[in-house]
Amino acid sequence: MKQTGTDINRMVLHGRAVHPPAFSHCNHEVEFFSFPISVSRLSGVSDQVNVMVSRPLLERCGWLERGEELTVHGEVRTFNNRSGVGSRL
Repeated sequence: MKQTGTDINRMVLHGRAVHPPAFSHCNHEVEFFSFPISVSRLSGVSDQVNVMVSRPLLERCGWLERGEELTVHGEVRTFNNRSGVGSRL
């Protein structure tokens, strides 16, 4: 199947918030928050995926509490960590 611009880098996760959102950074006067979501595989094993969300989106959708079930629609974003601490990607 040929991928087009509308279906590249799209993902949907369904799971539970491991922790409530915590302030991460501010960019162009917009505050961003991050939190891990626990997603279960068909095998029953769970993965934790970090989610980054803007304050306006959190306010529209509602603030999350630990253990709250949610579905996330978004994109996968990575960055190169040049700090020398932790993994590089």
